[in-house]
Amino acid sequence: MNRSRNSAFTLIELLTVIAVIAILAAILIPVIGNVRQKADEATCLNNLRQIGAGLGLYQSDHKGAFPAVVEAWGASEERGLWFTQLADYGLPWKAGASLGNMRNQAWWYCPACSEYADQKGWGQIDYGANPVLFANRATTSGAPQGPASGKRLNKPINVVNLAQTVAVMEVASAGNPHLNNTWGSLNSGVFINQSIPDTASETKNEGIAFRHPVRGSLDGTTCNMLFADLHVESVSHEDARLQTRLGRQKLINITE
Repeated sequence: MNRSRNSAFTLIELLTVIAVIAILAAILIPVIGNVRQKADEATCLNNLRQIGAGLGLYQSDHKGAFPAVVEAWGASEERGLWFTQLADYGLPWKAGASLGNMRNQAWWYCPACSEYADQKGWGQIDYGANPVLFANRATTSGAPQGPASGKRLNKPINVVNLAQTVAVMEVASAGNPHLNNTWGSLNSGVFINQSIPDTASETKNEGIAFRHPVRGSLDGTTCNMLFADLHVESVSHEDARLQTRLGRQKLINITE
């Protein structure tokens, strides 16, 4: 005669299962976090590649020239800022878009940039143009703007080292509540003179931003850059070009 009995975990078995789950969690959680950050970096690099493609198309219609970092101050519909001038080349931008609609213009936003995320709807982008390469043809003082300013747009022929001159890069202050970064520019003085920060949280307004991991690290230690020849690099915090003031000067000055 068969006797039935209730099946149940013993206390030892239950503790063993809990211990195994804890060990697996300790192993997998950092890995998942690292995979997510690597995915963010890949998306950011792809954003810059798309921006580079847009710039290439812009150049083909403008005798090879880069757009002005600011062509005219005023309404965004006038396409006075460099990134609004790429709307006809597959990279539309709309100020005031809600965060839920950012996927429709996601190429202007690094997914690793979470600072001030609630204010991104105001129109700030996460990438800044090199104002030395992208000539500024506008002022806020009532002086002539655009071509009337007399300032010519730069072309590749004006650049001594296209492959080592930054065109667009990740910058800090995206979502700045005072809209200081709405025109999407790297502050050349800050970039040259700043002490290179360790992470994005330590960056100065309109300065270089390190948002991505290196070799499994969860700290922000690389900055993605699009260069004047339109190739893209993930530049490490330890990169020799960033370690001296002269090295940083050479990255953004078109005559060096």
